Amino acid sequence: MAMASLAIPDPVVSLKTFPESEELKDVSCIDSYETSGGCCIVLSSEKVSVLRRKRVVSYLLLEDVLGVELTNIKGSTVELTVHGFPKAKKFFGGEARCRAKLTHRFDSQEVTENVRLAEEWKKKIIIQSRQTIQEKYDWYCTGVPPNADPRKYLVLINPAGGKGKAVSIYRTQILPLFKLAGIECSTTVTEYAGHAQSLVKYYDLTSIDGIIIASGDGLLYEVVNGLMERSDWASAITTPVGILPTGSGNALCSSLLYEAGEEYSIANAVLQIVCGGVSPMDVLTAHTTKGTKYFTLLFNWGIIADIDIESEKYRRLGEKRFTIGGIACIIKKKSHFGRLFYLRKDANPDISLPDVCDASQKVQEELSDHESKPMELFSSPDTTSHSTDKSQGIETRENNSTSNGPSTPLITDLSDPVPSNWDKIEGDFVNINFTTISHMARGLFTIKEARVGCGTIYLVYAKSADTSRLDLFKIMDGMAKGTYTEMSMMHVVEVKAFRIEPEDDQGLLTLDGEEVPYGPLQAQIHPQLGRVLGRRPKPQQTKL
Repeated sequence: MAMASLAIPDPVVSLKTFPESEELKDVSCIDSYETSGGCCIVLSSEKVSVLRRKRVVSYLLLEDVLGVELTNIKGSTVELTVHGFPKAKKFFGGEARCRAKLTHRFDSQEVTENVRLAEEWKKKIIIQSRQTIQEKYDWYCTGVPPNADPRKYLVLINPAGGKGKAVSIYRTQILPLFKLAGIECSTTVTEYAGHAQSLVKYYDLTSIDGIIIASGDGLLYEVVNGLMERSDWASAITTPVGILPTGSGNALCSSLLYEAGEEYSIANAVLQIVCGGVSPMDVLTAHTTKGTKYFTLLFNWGIIADIDIESEKYRRLGEKRFTIGGIACIIKKKSHFGRLFYLRKDANPDISLPDVCDASQKVQEELSDHESKPMELFSSPDTTSHSTDKSQGIETRENNSTSNGPSTPLITDLSDPVPSNWDKIEGDFVNINFTTISHMARGLFTIKEARVGCGTIYLVYAKSADTSRLDLFKIMDGMAKGTYTEMSMMHVVEVKAFRIEPEDDQGLLTLDGEEVPYGPLQAQIHPQLGRVLGRRPKPQQTKL
């Protein structure tokens, strides 16, 4: 079978003594069913196995199960197929994930009884796999038992992302996996800049289990700002967000996959959503000269911002645009004079974390309260919507007025001086970067130790006088290895609020890769305010 060669085979066990088998004492057997020809399907707390003639010939770990489907074949026989995405050993060493499936035929009864048995087993496997994932990866599990109902997501696709192939990638590589997982999708292809922000600002979030973004980090920026502009922003921002890397800059997806120990790929990103839990994500409030913005990942001033924005002309080259843009910007070696202020993480008592327990309970209630429509056995779970009608999930504007968002006790008005306990640096900077995550893009580190939702902003800066063009090339190489912060000209500080005050007239500032007005800007972190879908093992002791 498909899985037999992917791992060391299970020992031969007796069907009659399987639950008490010496070899499997550490794995509790939940249920088993034997059909004709000595075939048996066994469900344990960790995996689903198929035995033939008392030998385990294939199995899938429950945490790797994508979905379960039924197929009616040859008369009364009903085939149950469990689809998974397990790790397998590569020929030249190492591991990689691959598609696999496990099958079992129910053929010992009449067709109606075989269908009933197969449906019953489908439900058991889905519920047990979700429970296994919930226990291992869901930071906000509050004891709500999982069910087998299909999950519903709003999917937002940026057709201009990356090389302009996001829609094609979604249809050919992502949607088939969602169908296997029984995920119902309401899909919108964005038509203009700000479309996603406007959509989620008035969307009925009670009708979905989360928002999936097929794009780079720019669409995530829109979604976060749309959620934070709602009158119910406090609950809206806890809507779990999943990310699929179909854009050029895929910082969040790269960071999540790195934390999970997974290779960078679209299939692994899908696995993060289908077979992952809900975990925390930091949100930052930024005050700019044109108003308040919200971001989650990165702020850049200097060469990184220049590369990000000026390489837009090479967007059709995908991720290679950053290499080309980087070389051009290093040759120019622009610097910017200004002042940098920051509040160290340990400067005074930490700001209060959001009430994670209450927020967790709210998330679980929102995810479990709404009734999911049962799916037909062979129906497609995907629907596409471009409507702004409330029946398609959009609320009327009259019921939503923009609120002020979370309080910002660490920062003053942008026109006022910073508090006295802040550090100050003045001079010519070649780059200033603030980040909450480990990666800037695929294969490019910001801070290797950073973790999504860690509650820390990492400041990384370099002054122009200390940094030559050759140093900049070395920095770019060090970003790929995650070692650039060890270079003598690089400075790293853990902070929880910051302000920059450019003195020159021209330059670029970016939040999550999106350009914002050039001028004074300040921000503070709100630890764990947001939620992200991801396969990130929760800490042994997490206060919930």
